[in-house]
Amino acid sequence: MILRMVCVSMLGAALLTSAGCASAGARGADPGAAFTAMVAACPDQGAAAIEERLTAESQRVLDEYLELAVALGATNLPANPTAVLAAQLSATEPVVVGQEPAGRDTVWVDVRYRSGTPARFRFIEEAGHWRFDLAREMDAAVEQMREASDMLRVYGDARRSGRPVHRVAADDDDDD
Repeated sequence: MILRMVCVSMLGAALLTSAGCASAGARGADPGAAFTAMVAACPDQGAAAIEERLTAESQRVLDEYLELAVALGATNLPANPTAVLAAQLSATEPVVVGQEPAGRDTVWVDVRYRSGTPARFRFIEEAGHWRFDLAREMDAAVEQMREASDMLRVYGDARRSGRPVHRVAADDDDDD
């Protein structure tokens, strides 16, 4: 239960402080304008406004998050974090205040929410389109979910085999 609360807290913080995505603009299009267009699409399209604009790696991480959430029976995790993000972006009204190149195909887009809170969104140009790198924001939460899933599997295996559960943790520590 505590692990689930930690995962939810980490994911929520990541999504609130740095999530967003780019629209499918032409090569060389302005990532800030792509972000603004995505935010404008969120009220009508919801999660789809974000998911269709994720990098390939971000989509992979999102898929893994969704699979792990089901495997863990994590009813207190958002069913789909992109739906939560779309609602948050619609409610917070972010405005682009700047951009900073961070490599050949990478740009940081700086925004300020209606509340005055700043945030940075990392965009990567992929297949001619600016796409949001949500993977970096979700990696820590997904890693904790992987660890929780592994721990549950080990303990489940121990219980099924009749091994004392407290011995499993000690045996696993010896392997490192």
